[in-house]
Amino acid sequence: MKGKGEHIRGTVERLNGLLEAERVGLDAASGLVPMATTLAMRKLFEKLRDDEAWSCAGLTRVIKHLGGKVSQGKGGVAQRLEALPSLRERLSLLNRDQALVLKQLDRLLEEEPDRETGSFLRQTRSLHAENVRLYDDLITTLTTSDTGAA
Repeated sequence: MKGKGEHIRGTVERLNGLLEAERVGLDAASGLVPMATTLAMRKLFEKLRDDEAWSCAGLTRVIKHLGGKVSQGKGGVAQRLEALPSLRERLSLLNRDQALVLKQLDRLLEEEPDRETGSFLRQTRSLHAENVRLYDDLITTLTTSDTGAA
């Protein structure tokens, strides 16, 4: 059985992994804003960017609350995302990454974190679930002209 210190270190490590993924999401959503072809799409990309920024700030706070050191890295999706030529492909990859983040959040919540951490993780999970749905909706409504090279 893991001791409390070992458990917290493992949790901090997983939270840092999420933070790295969220940084990629933040950069990606920021890069999508100028690609928007409609005002509604722009507002959606701005919402996604702002949600990612909120998640990054919250993860940083929770990691420090647990006494951990905050990672400065980024997840590995960034280079693959930049190489994709179309908006649809970028959104699809981002959405798959968001779905993976949901699974990571579920695993962390199963560990019954302290109250502050659990509250933040539940809020983050709710935002990500909504954003996965919004990405799905947008991907299915893109026209051929919206999916061309970036």
